[in-house]
Amino acid sequence: MIPILSTFFAAGAAFLVEEGVFCVGIDSLGIERNQQDHATHKLLFENNVWVLEGLRLRMVLEGSYLLVAAPLMLPEREHRLCGRFLWNFPRN
Repeated sequence: MIPILSTFFAAGAAFLVEEGVFCVGIDSLGIERNQQDHATHKLLFENNVWVLEGLRLRMVLEGSYLLVAAPLMLPEREHRLCGRFLWNFPRN
């Protein structure tokens, strides 16, 4: 049985793809949970949407920011780790 939350994430991924989003970030360590077929990841990756997991944004105040995610080129990894930098980016 797939939990309702996982179904929402797959539907949410489809919405992001339709809207042309190229990168999505989430605080948790996984954008999907308990999906046997990993439908959310597959849909995003097949459409070249980058996924940043484990952002830990709890202490970040509401506002506009510039997020830079610099990949660490480590050999023989199925995923890429990245250094993440967040700057306050006030809008005029």
